[in-house]
Amino acid sequence: DPTSCLPIILNPDADGDGVADADDTFPKDKFKAYSIRYPQPGVATLAFEDNWPYTSDYDMNDLVVDYGMDLILNANAEVVEINGGITLKAAGAAMKNGFGFMFDGIPAEAVFSAEGSKLSEKLAEMLESGVEANQKMATYVMFNNSFDILPQSGGGTGVNTSINGTYREPVE
Repeated sequence: DPTSCLPIILNPDADGDGVADADDTFPKDKFKAYSIRYPQPGVATLAFEDNWPYTSDYDMNDLVVDYGMDLILNANAEVVEINGGITLKAAGAAMKNGFGFMFDGIPAEAVFSAEGSKLSEKLAEMLESGVEANQKMATYVMFNNSFDILPQSGGGTGVNTSINGTYREPVE
């Protein structure tokens, strides 16, 4: 008699976020449901020229970084956490260069905590949360002086930019 049977739960949802455990990357955390890797798969490389738009020194080796991020979304597909990192691979500029990025669409005041930056000089005001102050969108500065991370040697410019030049292990 099917009317006396208990229902079978085909799609359990242990954390009650509305996403079935089978589809939930975080089945025991009601604030997290999905993880998306960017770029997919793995990492991508960015290379910068600090004298743009002047092309006389258009070597694209003034700052070279690999980057990758895991975007953590809740059941409503809203970003609740971003875990990412960069690896500084080369620094070929004569001037101090830093690296940061802005999260378009995420207001600075929406960030609860941003950690992991290596700021050696006070070049910009930072909010207590760890993002840059006076910015409409969340702007995170990873580092503000590449020479502090990949030191130059012998007074020359360039680390990991030429075959016979200074080589240092890239720094994550």
